[in-house]
Amino acid sequence: MRLVYDSADIPTYCIRKEKDDRQLSLPFPDPDVVIVMDVADFGVRSFKAALSCLKPKWVFDIRASPRMDRLAGGRIHAFKEFEKIGTQYIDIFGLLNLYNYSSVESNPAFWMHIIENHLSHDGNAHGPYMALLDDELMINSISKYFASSISHVTGRDVALSRLTNDSDIFA
Repeated sequence: MRLVYDSADIPTYCIRKEKDDRQLSLPFPDPDVVIVMDVADFGVRSFKAALSCLKPKWVFDIRASPRMDRLAGGRIHAFKEFEKIGTQYIDIFGLLNLYNYSSVESNPAFWMHIIENHLSHDGNAHGPYMALLDDELMINSISKYFASSISHVTGRDVALSRLTNDSDIFA
């Protein structure tokens, strides 16, 4: 599926040129999109490319073990990248002291209010938003809640898009 979009505000390295150079592959750096990433699909180079292209304003880490070594070469490097592009990082499971997916608290219905609270108290709830995950069941589960919860806080329609390592932004 392709979205015809005015590419004037999109960095050229985020756009895969086709016959019509106004074709933009999803996801794109729209402030009203939640980009879901399965971190198993990404390494340092592809994660850095995704950050620089998509420039998420918020990164919600929804992993029982939020390691950054594979994604960014370590936590220090990851946080430098976040700071460089003005990203707010929130470790959801860390805030709840969760270390696995088997507890009832790992259900998105239980912790989604944390994201809503951060967005509503920040004063700048604009996206794009990125969710880092490493569990396929959790990825499927948040699809039911994430975009609608953010829409509820921001008052705007928010779409959910899954980014994979073979997405067109890496072409």
